[in-house]
Amino acid sequence: MTWRRIVARTRRLTHGPYVTYRDLLFKGNVVSTSAAVVRRDRMLAAGEFSPDLRLNGMEDYDLWLRLARAGCSFDYLHQVLGIYRMHGGGIASRIEEHYEHGLNLLTDHFQAWPSRTPYDRFLMRKRRSDMFRAAGRAFGKQGDHHKALEFIRKAIRENPFSLKGWILCGLNLGRMRM
Repeated sequence: MTWRRIVARTRRLTHGPYVTYRDLLFKGNVVSTSAAVVRRDRMLAAGEFSPDLRLNGMEDYDLWLRLARAGCSFDYLHQVLGIYRMHGGGIASRIEEHYEHGLNLLTDHFQAWPSRTPYDRFLMRKRRSDMFRAAGRAFGKQGDHHKALEFIRKAIRENPFSLKGWILCGLNLGRMRM
C-alpha cells in the first residue's frame, strides 16, 4: 500500500449579499447548497433541481437563479457553515465539461433576460468572458498551458477590455514549453 500525504489548502469564501436575479446572473453563484435553507413552497414553485444534463454540476446555480427570478429574497450569514472538498473525481476536475455546462446555464438565462440594452449585452459578454477565463485559469493550474490559452483567447474575444484576461494570457505564454 502506498501512502500519499494530501496537502489541503483552506480558503474562507465570503460572498454576498447578491440578492437579485441580476446580481446572481452577472456576478456568479454565491450560494452554498450545503448551507442554504429554502422554504418548501418556494422550492416546489421554482421546480426543484433541474434534471437537464446540459447543466450537470450547475443545478444548484440554476435553482438559485430561478428562485431569484421568482422574487425570492436571499440573506447571508458570514459564518463558516460547511466545508467544500475538491478531489480528482468530481465534475470540477473535468474542467472543459464543467465550464461548458456553465455556459449552457448562462445561455438559457440570457435568452430569458427581459432587457437587451447595450449595457446588458456588455454584461453578458463579460460574464461569458469570466467563465472562459476561469476555465483557462483552471487549466493553467493543472499545467496545461496550451488548453489554458485556448480558453483565455475565448475570454479575450468576449471581453477584450479585461485586464485579468490579458495578464493570464501573458502568464500562460511565459510558462509554456515550446
